[in-house]
Amino acid sequence: MKLLKRILGAATLAGAITVALVVGQAGAASNTYVLKASLDTKAVTSLKDATGASGLLTGKLTVAGKKSSFTWTLSFKHLSGTATRADIYFGARGKTGSLVLPLCVKCQAPSAHGAYVGSYVASATFVRTILHGGAYAVVGTKKNPKGEIRGQIRAANA
Repeated sequence: MKLLKRILGAATLAGAITVALVVGQAGAASNTYVLKASLDTKAVTSLKDATGASGLLTGKLTVAGKKSSFTWTLSFKHLSGTATRADIYFGARGKTGSLVLPLCVKCQAPSAHGAYVGSYVASATFVRTILHGGAYAVVGTKKNPKGEIRGQIRAANA
């Protein structure tokens, strides 16, 4: 009888430790980052009528498996016309990259916002590239469809 109590006690303790570890890992698996990009015309070539154009992208990336999310706000001013699109590209500073995430089409002035929820924004490639400065935001207009303002995204722990 004493042996059975010891076995049951040890099993209960082991179960409690396992639950604590799993809960601790689940909590540790959720990370939040603050993202920011100051957009201007400096990194864009062959601009038309874009004097003084600028913008700011702010966002929050929460990585928690399939429930991950990326919420963002984009503000801009002095564009050559209506913002026809805003996107995030993977690419080093001053280099043309590949489209990763469209933010808005016919973006609302003077600011736009949105959210992406799901495992895509938690993919290892997306998170690693965003956190290591390998992504930039760009806003295009009718006069400058390839981009009028651009800014490299910087990330910090929240």
